Amino acid sequence: MQGSEALGRAAVLLALLFMWTLIVVGVSGSIWPGDSRTDQLFRLGLQQIVAVGGLAFFVMSVRDGTYVGPPSRGLFIVVAAFISLAFAIALVPVTDIWAAEVVGAEPPQWWRQVIDLSSFSTASSTILALAIIPPICEECFFREALFREVRALGDRTAIGVQAICFAAYHLDVYGLPSYIFLGFMLGWIRLRLGLAAAVFAHVTNNLCAIAWIAGWISMSADVLPMVSVVCGATGVYVVVAMKRRLT
Repeated sequence: MQGSEALGRAAVLLALLFMWTLIVVGVSGSIWPGDSRTDQLFRLGLQQIVAVGGLAFFVMSVRDGTYVGPPSRGLFIVVAAFISLAFAIALVPVTDIWAAEVVGAEPPQWWRQVIDLSSFSTASSTILALAIIPPICEECFFREALFREVRALGDRTAIGVQAICFAAYHLDVYGLPSYIFLGFMLGWIRLRLGLAAAVFAHVTNNLCAIAWIAGWISMSADVLPMVSVVCGATGVYVVVAMKRRLT
Protein backbone atom coordinates (compact mmCIF):
# COMPACT_ATOMS: atom_id res chain seq x y z
CA MET A 1 0.00 0.00 0.00
CA GLN A 2 2.83 2.39 0.83
CA GLY A 3 4.37 1.86 -2.60
CA SER A 4 1.05 2.50 -4.35
CA GLU A 5 0.56 5.69 -2.40
CA ALA A 6 4.06 6.87 -3.33
CA LEU A 7 3.43 6.22 -7.03
CA GLY A 8 0.10 7.98 -6.75
CA ARG A 9 1.72 11.04 -5.20
CA ALA A 10 4.34 11.07 -7.96
CA ALA A 11 1.62 10.94 -10.62
CA VAL A 12 -0.29 13.77 -8.93
CA LEU A 13 2.84 15.91 -8.66
CA LEU A 14 3.70 15.37 -12.33
CA ALA A 15 0.13 16.21 -13.37
CA LEU A 16 0.22 19.36 -11.23
CA LEU A 17 3.54 20.32 -12.81
CA PHE A 18 2.10 19.94 -16.32
CA MET A 19 -1.03 21.94 -15.46
CA TRP A 20 0.86 24.69 -13.66
CA THR A 21 3.36 24.89 -16.52
CA LEU A 22 0.55 25.25 -19.08
CA ILE A 23 -0.96 28.06 -17.02
CA VAL A 24 2.37 29.88 -16.74
CA VAL A 25 3.10 29.38 -20.45
CA GLY A 26 -0.35 30.67 -21.39
CA VAL A 27 -0.16 33.74 -19.16
CA SER A 28 3.42 34.61 -20.13
CA GLY A 29 2.60 34.10 -23.81
CA SER A 30 -0.32 36.51 -23.62
CA ILE A 31 1.72 39.14 -21.78
CA TRP A 32 4.92 38.73 -23.85
CA PRO A 33 3.68 37.35 -27.20
CA GLY A 34 6.81 38.12 -29.20
CA ASP A 35 8.78 35.41 -31.01
CA SER A 36 12.18 37.03 -30.70
CA ARG A 37 15.05 35.19 -29.08
CA THR A 38 14.85 37.41 -26.00
CA ASP A 39 11.11 36.82 -25.62
CA GLN A 40 11.53 33.05 -25.87
CA LEU A 41 14.34 32.99 -23.31
CA PHE A 42 12.37 35.21 -20.94
CA ARG A 43 9.29 32.97 -21.13
CA LEU A 44 11.43 29.87 -20.62
CA GLY A 45 13.10 31.33 -17.55
CA LEU A 46 9.74 32.45 -16.15
CA GLN A 47 8.28 29.01 -16.75
CA GLN A 48 11.13 27.34 -14.89
CA ILE A 49 11.15 29.73 -11.94
CA VAL A 50 7.39 30.05 -11.42
CA ALA A 51 6.18 26.59 -12.51
CA VAL A 52 8.97 24.15 -11.69
CA GLY A 53 10.75 26.04 -8.93
CA GLY A 54 7.53 27.42 -7.45
CA LEU A 55 5.88 24.00 -7.24
CA ALA A 56 9.05 22.47 -5.78
CA PHE A 57 9.15 25.14 -3.06
CA PHE A 58 5.45 24.66 -2.30
CA VAL A 59 5.74 20.87 -2.02
CA MET A 60 8.83 21.02 0.19
CA SER A 61 7.19 23.62 2.45
CA VAL A 62 3.97 21.69 3.06
CA ARG A 63 5.20 18.09 3.00
CA ASP A 64 7.35 16.43 5.61
CA GLY A 65 10.45 14.67 4.36
CA THR A 66 14.03 13.93 5.10
CA TYR A 67 16.99 15.34 3.25
CA VAL A 68 18.09 12.85 0.60
CA GLY A 69 21.81 12.26 0.36
CA PRO A 70 24.84 13.75 2.05
CA PRO A 71 25.80 17.44 2.15
CA SER A 72 27.77 18.17 -1.00
CA ARG A 73 31.49 18.72 -0.69
CA GLY A 74 33.80 20.44 -3.13
CA LEU A 75 35.25 17.14 -4.36
CA PHE A 76 31.77 15.70 -4.89
CA ILE A 77 30.77 18.69 -7.02
CA VAL A 78 33.87 18.37 -9.21
CA VAL A 79 33.37 14.61 -9.60
CA ALA A 80 29.68 15.06 -10.43
CA ALA A 81 30.48 17.67 -13.08
CA PHE A 82 33.11 15.36 -14.61
CA ILE A 83 30.71 12.41 -14.69
CA SER A 84 28.07 14.58 -16.36
CA LEU A 85 30.51 15.84 -19.00
CA ALA A 86 31.73 12.33 -19.79
CA PHE A 87 28.25 10.91 -20.25
CA ALA A 88 26.98 13.99 -22.14
CA ILE A 89 29.61 13.36 -24.82
CA ALA A 90 29.11 9.60 -24.71
CA LEU A 91 25.37 9.93 -25.39
CA VAL A 92 25.68 12.08 -28.53
CA PRO A 93 25.82 9.16 -31.00
CA VAL A 94 23.13 7.31 -29.03
CA THR A 95 20.78 10.26 -29.43
CA ASP A 96 21.63 10.57 -33.13
CA ILE A 97 20.96 6.87 -33.78
CA TRP A 98 17.73 6.98 -31.77
CA ALA A 99 16.48 10.04 -33.65
CA ALA A 100 17.52 8.93 -37.13
CA GLU A 101 16.92 5.18 -37.05
CA VAL A 102 14.20 4.62 -34.45
CA VAL A 103 11.79 7.55 -34.33
CA GLY A 104 12.89 9.72 -37.26
CA ALA A 105 12.73 12.87 -35.16
CA GLU A 106 14.47 16.15 -35.83
CA PRO A 107 16.14 18.33 -33.18
CA PRO A 108 13.73 20.98 -31.84
CA GLN A 109 14.28 24.09 -33.95
CA TRP A 110 13.91 26.48 -31.02
CA TRP A 111 17.26 25.25 -29.70
CA ARG A 112 19.12 26.86 -32.57
CA GLN A 113 16.83 29.89 -32.53
CA VAL A 114 17.61 30.86 -28.94
CA ILE A 115 21.25 29.74 -28.57
CA ASP A 116 23.57 32.61 -29.42
CA LEU A 117 27.14 32.78 -28.13
CA SER A 118 28.34 35.48 -30.51
CA SER A 119 28.65 38.20 -27.85
CA PHE A 120 28.96 38.48 -24.09
CA SER A 121 25.38 39.69 -23.63
CA THR A 122 23.77 37.02 -25.82
CA ALA A 123 25.98 34.27 -24.37
CA SER A 124 25.11 35.40 -20.83
CA SER A 125 21.37 35.34 -21.50
CA THR A 126 21.64 31.95 -23.21
CA ILE A 127 23.57 30.39 -20.36
CA LEU A 128 21.33 31.94 -17.68
CA ALA A 129 18.08 30.82 -19.31
CA LEU A 130 19.22 27.36 -20.46
CA ALA A 131 22.09 26.25 -18.20
CA ILE A 132 21.55 27.96 -14.84
CA ILE A 133 17.86 28.49 -14.09
CA PRO A 134 16.50 25.14 -15.40
CA PRO A 135 19.04 22.94 -13.56
CA ILE A 136 18.38 24.68 -10.23
CA CYS A 137 14.59 24.54 -10.56
CA GLU A 138 14.43 21.01 -11.98
CA GLU A 139 16.82 19.58 -9.40
CA CYS A 140 14.74 21.10 -6.59
CA PHE A 141 11.58 19.55 -8.02
CA PHE A 142 12.63 16.17 -9.42
CA ARG A 143 15.63 15.29 -7.27
CA GLU A 144 14.29 16.78 -4.03
CA ALA A 145 10.51 17.30 -3.82
CA LEU A 146 9.51 14.35 -6.03
CA PHE A 147 12.31 12.15 -4.70
CA ARG A 148 11.03 12.64 -1.16
CA GLU A 149 7.57 11.49 -2.16
CA VAL A 150 8.69 8.25 -3.82
CA ARG A 151 11.61 7.29 -1.60
CA ALA A 152 9.30 4.87 0.24
CA LEU A 153 9.66 2.65 -2.84
CA GLY A 154 13.38 2.25 -2.12
CA ASP A 155 16.24 4.32 -3.41
CA ARG A 156 16.74 2.47 -6.71
CA THR A 157 13.06 2.48 -7.61
CA ALA A 158 12.75 6.11 -6.56
CA ILE A 159 15.62 7.04 -8.87
CA GLY A 160 13.87 5.27 -11.73
CA VAL A 161 10.49 6.90 -11.06
CA GLN A 162 11.86 10.42 -10.91
CA ALA A 163 13.98 9.80 -14.03
CA ILE A 164 10.90 8.74 -16.02
CA CYS A 165 8.93 11.74 -14.73
CA PHE A 166 11.85 14.01 -15.63
CA ALA A 167 11.95 12.67 -19.20
CA ALA A 168 8.17 12.82 -19.57
CA TYR A 169 8.05 16.46 -18.51
CA HIS A 170 10.36 17.56 -21.32
CA LEU A 171 8.04 16.16 -24.05
CA ASP A 172 10.99 15.70 -26.40
CA VAL A 173 11.02 12.51 -28.48
CA TYR A 174 14.34 13.46 -30.08
CA GLY A 175 16.21 13.62 -26.77
CA LEU A 176 14.24 10.92 -24.91
CA PRO A 177 17.18 8.52 -24.28
CA SER A 178 19.35 11.39 -23.06
CA TYR A 179 16.66 12.70 -20.72
CA ILE A 180 16.02 9.27 -19.23
CA PHE A 181 19.72 8.55 -18.73
CA LEU A 182 20.30 12.07 -17.39
CA GLY A 183 17.46 11.56 -14.92
CA PHE A 184 18.99 8.30 -13.66
CA MET A 185 22.46 9.82 -13.44
CA LEU A 186 21.30 12.93 -11.60
CA GLY A 187 19.19 10.82 -9.25
CA TRP A 188 22.24 8.73 -8.34
CA ILE A 189 24.38 11.82 -7.90
CA ARG A 190 21.68 13.41 -5.75
CA LEU A 191 21.48 10.36 -3.53
CA ARG A 192 25.22 9.73 -3.23
CA LEU A 193 26.82 13.16 -3.57
CA GLY A 194 24.12 15.64 -2.58
CA LEU A 195 21.81 18.22 -4.14
CA ALA A 196 24.49 20.80 -4.97
CA ALA A 197 26.48 18.15 -6.84
CA ALA A 198 23.37 17.23 -8.85
CA VAL A 199 22.79 20.89 -9.73
CA PHE A 200 26.38 21.33 -10.92
CA ALA A 201 26.19 18.09 -12.91
CA HIS A 202 22.98 19.31 -14.57
CA VAL A 203 24.57 22.69 -15.33
CA THR A 204 27.57 20.93 -16.89
CA ASN A 205 25.31 18.78 -19.08
CA ASN A 206 23.37 21.79 -20.34
CA LEU A 207 26.53 23.79 -21.00
CA CYS A 208 27.90 20.88 -23.03
CA ALA A 209 24.65 20.72 -25.03
CA ILE A 210 24.75 24.47 -25.69
CA ALA A 211 28.38 24.29 -26.85
CA TRP A 212 27.59 21.34 -29.12
CA ILE A 213 24.56 22.98 -30.72
CA ALA A 214 26.46 26.26 -31.16
CA GLY A 215 29.26 24.42 -32.95
CA TRP A 216 31.90 25.01 -30.29
CA ILE A 217 32.33 21.24 -29.97
CA SER A 218 32.47 19.22 -33.15
CA MET A 219 33.88 15.85 -34.14
CA SER A 220 33.98 13.91 -37.37
CA ALA A 221 31.83 10.83 -37.83
CA ASP A 222 34.97 8.69 -37.65
CA VAL A 223 36.24 10.10 -34.36
CA LEU A 224 32.95 10.55 -32.47
CA PRO A 225 32.21 6.84 -31.79
CA MET A 226 35.67 6.27 -30.32
CA VAL A 227 35.47 9.41 -28.17
CA SER A 228 31.98 8.38 -27.07
CA VAL A 229 33.16 4.95 -25.92
CA VAL A 230 36.16 6.39 -24.07
CA CYS A 231 34.00 9.01 -22.32
CA GLY A 232 31.35 6.46 -21.42
CA ALA A 233 33.92 4.04 -20.02
CA THR A 234 35.55 6.85 -18.05
CA GLY A 235 32.19 7.88 -16.62
CA VAL A 236 31.39 4.32 -15.56
CA TYR A 237 34.81 3.94 -13.95
CA VAL A 238 34.39 7.14 -11.93
CA VAL A 239 30.88 6.12 -10.82
CA VAL A 240 32.10 2.69 -9.68
CA ALA A 241 35.11 4.24 -7.91
CA MET A 242 32.90 6.74 -6.07
CA LYS A 243 30.40 4.03 -5.16
CA ARG A 244 33.18 1.95 -3.57
CA ARG A 245 34.52 4.97 -1.74
CA LEU A 246 31.11 5.85 -0.32
CA THR A 247 30.24 2.33 0.85
